[in-house]
Amino acid sequence: ILDLPYGALKDISESVIPDSCDTLPDFNSIIIKDIERGCEYTVKGSYNTVKFTIDDADSQNSYILDNLSPGAEYIISVVRLETQTSFESPANVRTVTIPKTKRNAPTDKLVITEITENSITFEKISLCEYSIDGGLTFTKDNKFTGLEPNTIYQIFYRYAESSTFSASEWTEADPVKTQKSPRNLPPTVTVKSKTNVAISIKVDSDKEYAIVRYDYNPDDTIFWETEDFDGVFTGLTANTNYYILSRYKETEDYAAGEPSYTPVVTKKEYNINFFFRYTDNNDVVVTKRIDELCRVY
Repeated sequence: ILDLPYGALKDISESVIPDSCDTLPDFNSIIIKDIERGCEYTVKGSYNTVKFTIDDADSQNSYILDNLSPGAEYIISVVRLETQTSFESPANVRTVTIPKTKRNAPTDKLVITEITENSITFEKISLCEYSIDGGLTFTKDNKFTGLEPNTIYQIFYRYAESSTFSASEWTEADPVKTQKSPRNLPPTVTVKSKTNVAISIKVDSDKEYAIVRYDYNPDDTIFWETEDFDGVFTGLTANTNYYILSRYKETEDYAAGEPSYTPVVTKKEYNINFFFRYTDNNDVVVTKRIDELCRVY
């Protein structure tokens, strides 16, 4: 008969895996409840590990770990400790993620910087992301492309999710309407007649017209003849180069677009001198000149 010390033959059947503890993840904390006697608890994070037993618990058999990192994962393992009659049990392991901190919706106003017929560009707001499809998808780009012309769009923006913050509620920007599609360039105009002070052109009801000098400044305001225009530009300067501008009128679906340019030169002015010679009553020959401004048509 072998004389073995007490406990040398341990009952493996008693080395059962303990029930997992009841955890209640709260902001920046983990509350572990229902701590069992004879068990050891380990909480392992990215930077530290904490071990405790029922002797470290409060009167409610709970243990609180606070000041934890939002969004971080913690591994909680429970083992039943070795006794004189049983070995240490395998660990019962579970993973707990600390909820990320919530943010309020952004309050900064979205500033639109450019609108075309198929794009909308705006200033970025720090830490935000943007949606133009009702919140189905979000992007951090500050330009939406591939849009429909002459269409109203609603942009939503929110603080983006990060390692420690969850995505905030979104804010609705003011509705934005894309530009109308421009029409193609119209053909150059047909000049019907011209003088030294006027130019007459053929007009179409779906177009509008303007006239500028050849050396005009593109930044100057151009006055377009739109309604009841008879096709005659008057008050011009003789022998001067002009451009006649023509473009399609704006409609409900289309923008006015870029104009075509037709160069035209007004006619010259002529000074014709008339000389009159006659003999007066004293038989003296008199010569006089009469200057008359004649306009040639």
